[in-house]
Amino acid sequence: MTYSTMCIKESLRLYPPVPLIAREVDSPVTFADGRTLPKGFLTILDVYGLHRNPEVWGNPEEFNPLRFSTENSSIATHMLSCLLLQGQGTALDSSLP
Repeated sequence: MTYSTMCIKESLRLYPPVPLIAREVDSPVTFADGRTLPKGFLTILDVYGLHRNPEVWGNPEEFNPLRFSTENSSIATHMLSCLLLQGQGTALDSSLP
């Protein structure tokens, strides 16, 4: 990956163009631990907050394009890809309605 691509990815991590993702649950969801989300429940994912979580990124306020280098990219790629929705009307997990 080129350094300029790493810079773009790091810029998008620090300043996501969509800082929040909101979805309304269209049918009841029950998780493995028994918790439920009723139909009509509004869920919000704080992308900005997730991208600045020190438990995930370590020193998240620092601009460090090398997070996305080949040597470091497994964690960074996983964290960014987990935000991709699996299709219209789904949550972060394709097994959810």
